[in-house]
Amino acid sequence: ENTILSFNTAGQSGATHVEMDVQISKDGVPVIFHNWLFDVTTDDSSALRLPVSQVPAATICKAKTAAKSNAAKHKQRAPGSSKKPTSPSSVPGERSRSLPSSSAGAAASGGSGGINGVPQEEEEDEQSSHPSAPIQAGYPTLEQALKGVDDYIGFNVELKYPSDYVNRSQGLGFVDRVAYIDLVLDTLFKHVGSRKIIFSSFDPDMCLLASLKQSMYPVLFLTEGG
Repeated sequence: ENTILSFNTAGQSGATHVEMDVQISKDGVPVIFHNWLFDVTTDDSSALRLPVSQVPAATICKAKTAAKSNAAKHKQRAPGSSKKPTSPSSVPGERSRSLPSSSAGAAASGGSGGINGVPQEEEEDEQSSHPSAPIQAGYPTLEQALKGVDDYIGFNVELKYPSDYVNRSQGLGFVDRVAYIDLVLDTLFKHVGSRKIIFSSFDPDMCLLASLKQSMYPVLFLTEGG
């Protein structure tokens, strides 16, 4: 999930929209990544867990994740599609809840963490000869997703922003809400084309800002209570 490969595969399977979690990297780039925390491998090969807001976009995009699937199935394209899904790298790990609560910041418990350095060419060769081999794809920036995902697939862009309590207590260091929404909207309006867009967020102030700063796309307030 949260990769160009998974978004295109969902569209190929009949999905009209895909949901993605957008955060802001250390260098001010909107990136697609779910968890508040990101595993970084240091120079001495030890693992370091940092908030996404403290990790450069290039580091996030170089990381790798793997999902068991049939490689041949994912190589097929949707009818009439001219684009091919790109495959940067990604990070293994279990998906945590998409809620601004103290438990949302907990790191994934099932992944091995760190960065896998297998070249993409080797991955493709291995996938071709082993249909059940892990499919490796990467967490892209929002710009890369807008360019790499087939245009007929709409985006539900979750404006992922922590509550003030979580931001302070876990030291996430998020940019303020106005800077966040400005960075996301600037990227989106430059590359959106004719794609259908929905904004959503668990943060009510973010929903309000998204509604005030643009009127082209609907904004949905997410809640666990229903």
